[in-house]
Amino acid sequence: MTDPRVTTLRYEQPRPLHPGRLAAALDDIDSGRWGIVLRSAGFCRLATRLGILARWDHVGSAIWIDPQSTGQEDATTAQDLALTGLDLDHEGIRLALDAAAVDDDELIAGPHAWRRFTDPLPTWPAIVEEHP
Repeated sequence: MTDPRVTTLRYEQPRPLHPGRLAAALDDIDSGRWGIVLRSAGFCRLATRLGILARWDHVGSAIWIDPQSTGQEDATTAQDLALTGLDLDHEGIRLALDAAAVDDDELIAGPHAWRRFTDPLPTWPAIVEEHP
């Protein structure tokens, strides 16, 4: 069975995500402003948690962003997500997630500055957060 109102958006972004802005973007997306995201999954990187590739797993209003691996700071994967839902505004979702990525000035400031970003997301086990 297919329904033309159900679509999937693939989102890719090489820059890490600012966790404070990501939390706000997730609230906007969950509000239904750009359609109803029913399921999303993939991988992401948070600017405040350098060297850790995270698994993104979302269904309904529940989302888990959990550490997948450490010590891969030079890995090419940053944001690689698939979002499936009803009446999705692909461009609106892309813009919301792009706004959560580090901007040009933050990118230039580098990882040392990123550690000072507000990070309202749940903490990960200490052993995972330790990195060189």
